[in-house]
Amino acid sequence: MGRFNEKKVFLSLVKSSNATRNCIFLTIGIGGNIQVEKEFKQAYPECNVYGIEPRVSQISDFDKFGTVIPFAVGVKNATIDLMVAMPTLLDAYLKTRFIHYATIDVEKAEFPILEAPLDKMSFQLDAELHGFHPESMEIINLLKLYSSPESQYTFVVNFDFLHHQKVTFVNVKNEMCREAFDLDQSCL
Repeated sequence: MGRFNEKKVFLSLVKSSNATRNCIFLTIGIGGNIQVEKEFKQAYPECNVYGIEPRVSQISDFDKFGTVIPFAVGVKNATIDLMVAMPTLLDAYLKTRFIHYATIDVEKAEFPILEAPLDKMSFQLDAELHGFHPESMEIINLLKLYSSPESQYTFVVNFDFLHHQKVTFVNVKNEMCREAFDLDQSCL
């Protein structure tokens, strides 16, 4: 449970699966609240927890159970705010592009991260989408992108949270993901 009783929904790992080796939980933007990540680490002590956060004031005690990556992240490298492209960051810090769990709080600047091809990066993705207004098409276009026939993802949940939209997607076309979460035995 996150800040303001925020629910982050993830499918459970099948611990006996080979696909769960080197399990990774990635928070894109720690934002000062570490409860969900701490609970995840307690449930899955064998998993590595990483948090991307450029502001020291927002790290809290994350470094007591996880690795802090002190950058902003985007779709391309930039010198403004020490921004690093997501693939560059994954290659440099995690040494893999296979992320079992990813969570992101998406303000306006982060939409391009979710619009970039993530099919080879994330198994499950929890996102809090800000800016759901009739005049703003970003969220609607993003949801269309993830629900298109070409998408690797399907929705697990989609609900309102405060003034935001909470969504969790799971990658149903990646074989390692199907094995890690036993998707062939589930109702997806």
